[in-house]
Amino acid sequence: MNTLVQDLRYGARILLKHRGVTLVAILATAVGIAANTTIFSTVHSLILRPFNFADQDRLIVVWEQNLSVGNVRGSVAPGNFTDWREHNRTCEQLVAIEQHYFDLTDGDQPERFAGCRVTDRFFDTLGVKAALGRTFLPEESEPGREQVVVLKNSFWQQRFAADPEIVGKTLTLNQKTFTVIGVMPPDFNYPYHSGQMWTPLVFDRQMRSDRGAHYLEVIGMLEPNIGVKEAQKDLSAIAGLAEQQFPETNSGRNAYVVSLTDDAVRGAWTAMPALIGAAIFVLLIACANVANLLLARSASRQKEIAVRLALGASRWRLIRQLLTESVLLAVFGGGLGLLMSISFRVHARRDRSDRSAVWPRAGVAGLEDEFQRSTKRRRQGHARNGCAQCATRCARCERAGFVLSVANQRGAIDPQLCRHDAGRSGRPA
Repeated sequence: MNTLVQDLRYGARILLKHRGVTLVAILATAVGIAANTTIFSTVHSLILRPFNFADQDRLIVVWEQNLSVGNVRGSVAPGNFTDWREHNRTCEQLVAIEQHYFDLTDGDQPERFAGCRVTDRFFDTLGVKAALGRTFLPEESEPGREQVVVLKNSFWQQRFAADPEIVGKTLTLNQKTFTVIGVMPPDFNYPYHSGQMWTPLVFDRQMRSDRGAHYLEVIGMLEPNIGVKEAQKDLSAIAGLAEQQFPETNSGRNAYVVSLTDDAVRGAWTAMPALIGAAIFVLLIACANVANLLLARSASRQKEIAVRLALGASRWRLIRQLLTESVLLAVFGGGLGLLMSISFRVHARRDRSDRSAVWPRAGVAGLEDEFQRSTKRRRQGHARNGCAQCATRCARCERAGFVLSVANQRGAIDPQLCRHDAGRSGRPA
């Protein structure tokens, strides 16, 4: 132990004596370790575990699929969702999500905010509890009891100054009175386009039978010990029966089941090998630079090493001394690299929170621009796949996602009109 202490003291003196070399070696090691730690942490949090939900491995996303027109991931019709939810044997829960816009008229001037309407068990399926108050009860998805709202945390902070007494207060949304029942935790933002609030989505008799309008997103939780393949087989069988019973609206349509993680990162896997390769390459460059610095310094210490050998020091003693100095450099460089990595992650998280919190201040114009961009991307994607049905905003009923044909979007009918104005059949023109 005394010998080790002596080696550490002598190594520290040598490093302080050659401050320039020591500083460069520590910085090179720190940069290499910080870059790798940041990249691998990012890969883990954004690709391997993009969500912080309980039972994340059991969560799935269900899309409608129509391979005859090249549509693999399409929105779901309310009638088809009803069939899946009522007749499946592999999903513990199935939940529908509808994008929606809410006009808030409690302030000096009306403001429009994006939000979502969700069916019952949405928050329970994701395993998330409210930070303030509670989430929806099953009976609040019944007609006449749906005028309750859960707020996003950043919206609560910016719009209501983080009022701790917000639960129980009322908001006027779309000329109706809604009661605030909860505020979600700061890190909850699902779906990514969820906007600023969630309200219950009520399925009335008309919606249950509607198979022509495709505007829902569907997520679910698998039963224990059930995999994605079993759920795919189960829901495909239900979709097959619907195709036989309703050929006009369901011809060629099937269910497509994918895990929530795979659906969220489906485009990121292609970049992961290059990202990891770049991280390893950066670390190798840092190690090579440090090795060259130590080799150059060792060449300048030939006289010192010769004198120590002449005084009776063994080769093992000299090797141990050099290893001790290298370990000190690695410890200091690694510690600094870890601090740099933590700092990067903290700043990135703070920047993301700031952008999320500031977004509501953009007002109606910013939200409308974002809606137009997202709708345009959706239309273009469907058109490239030859899809005969696209979602657009319904100007009459203020609902997102009613069906328009590609022909109508090309000028046959005003693209801002929904199927209520283009014809009430619910089928493509």
